[in-house]
Amino acid sequence: MLLCFLLAGTFWVLKALNKKYENVRISYPVNFIYNPKTQIPVTDPPKEVIINVDGKGWKLLRKALNLRIHPAQIDLRSRGYTKFLTSRQLRPYVNAALSGLDLNYVVTDTIYFNFEKLEHRKLPLALQLSDSAIAAGYQLDSNMKIMPASVTVSGPASLVKALPSPFPIHLPDSGITANYRKKIPLGFVPENLLKPDFEEVKVVFDVVPLIRRDLQVIVRVRNRDSINSPVVLRPNVVKLTYYAVSADSVVPASQFTVEADLDNVNPKDSTVTLKVLQKPKTVKTVSFSPQKVKVVY
Repeated sequence: MLLCFLLAGTFWVLKALNKKYENVRISYPVNFIYNPKTQIPVTDPPKEVIINVDGKGWKLLRKALNLRIHPAQIDLRSRGYTKFLTSRQLRPYVNAALSGLDLNYVVTDTIYFNFEKLEHRKLPLALQLSDSAIAAGYQLDSNMKIMPASVTVSGPASLVKALPSPFPIHLPDSGITANYRKKIPLGFVPENLLKPDFEEVKVVFDVVPLIRRDLQVIVRVRNRDSINSPVVLRPNVVKLTYYAVSADSVVPASQFTVEADLDNVNPKDSTVTLKVLQKPKTVKTVSFSPQKVKVVY
């Protein structure tokens, strides 16, 4: 009895597979052909389209199981930088790939893709040091070197052309107190599209400790005439701290100018913020206290 059911089922399946079916909607794979030396996909192109076909069950089953299916080959090498194809334009590509199925029409109205010109651009590199890169009390003692000094970046034209020149290199470290010799990875984003000919560069520079010195500086008043009465600053002297490379580098207070501009007095509390207007070129770091003083008049 079981054998009879198996034979009957087999004959039914064979009959169904030999039958021709009409107006069947299926998805069909597509493949894009392009020149990788001159073109690059910015986004992943579509992988299939929906079509309406007629065909025998065998052929439809083969498609459902993805057996010996040849994707439709969409050749973009002679289409410039077209960004879409309509169902009418897709039809010849799909029709050429079908085997044993009759194409009625392409259901997918339009497919979109984005291929750009593959651009190559040589970029000089420049080290960008943040305020916290070198530790307080230290300064650079040599010219910074980046090896190599430039890289060639390949990728979509729109992204490559937008890259800054020189391209900044940012250190992953801060508070540096010793001579620096490290390899730094290049951070081009997006990494899957922008490809430099070097993945990392070596950054080299030296630092030296600075000697801290403190001195007292009298605050100079600017725009005294803006207040029609005698003016007194409290305090009128600030403690100024500076750093020098050598222990012998003693700078007199007269070479620093700390100023209170009376045009900028805060009427709420009668205070004015101080500014350092003059310092020797050899002095890199200056701080002072207090930051603002009271104006009494």
